[in-house]
Amino acid sequence: MMRMIRASATLLIAVQAACWISGSPAVQAASATMLTVTPMKLTFDNESRSAAVTVRNDGQENITGRVAIFEWSQDEAGRDDYHETEDIVYFPKVMTLAEGEQRIIRLGYQGEMPAREKAYRLVIGMPSADGRRAYRPDERPALGDLAVFIRPSDPQAGGLLEQVALARSALTVGVRNTGNVHLLVTAIMVRGIAADGHEAFSREIGGWYVLGGFVRTFRAQIPQEDCRTLSRLDIQVITDSDPLTGTLNIRKDMCTP
Repeated sequence: MMRMIRASATLLIAVQAACWISGSPAVQAASATMLTVTPMKLTFDNESRSAAVTVRNDGQENITGRVAIFEWSQDEAGRDDYHETEDIVYFPKVMTLAEGEQRIIRLGYQGEMPAREKAYRLVIGMPSADGRRAYRPDERPALGDLAVFIRPSDPQAGGLLEQVALARSALTVGVRNTGNVHLLVTAIMVRGIAADGHEAFSREIGGWYVLGGFVRTFRAQIPQEDCRTLSRLDIQVITDSDPLTGTLNIRKDMCTP
């Protein structure tokens, strides 16, 4: 019988962010505190260098957040890295929204168009302990945020399924962005095929951005009782461009602890 497992961190992030605001129990806080940011992504180019972002409080209590923009890159393992920047000007720096209220953040870019796309994250976050800055996205989940990209003058998109590996029932899928603009991986579909050809296992791995020129590794654990029944894994990486596909033939030693 096929087993289907789907993992998502969205609910967890919402619960954590809500708890940090109100200090109330997780279930109550998750429904009490919510910021909606529209749009979810901005792209600046030679013809469009400024924008307005709408932030709405859909929760049940007042929210005060500090606004910040971080330059966003990725390391050799694909982990997100954030640094404070002055590349993009924005206002306001702090905002308080009552229940049901919405406000506007205005931002603009005045630099040169890069050869490779530059990436940023606009964050509405909990103030730090000294109140002088917002926490980075890798320090605490934001109350609300969006991605901002500075598009190169000659954009080129491309992706490659660079690695599919299995060891001790742990699956790793490496996706390389061969272009100079971001690649959005929306999901990775994993199908486990048994020796007789039927689908015996299925999992959906949540996706994320792979910035231009970088590699990101996505991971999932396959239960050993399922792994031992499989002869191969079929991988499909769903992106905002063309899908990437690959196959991994499984040996028994790949499933041993």
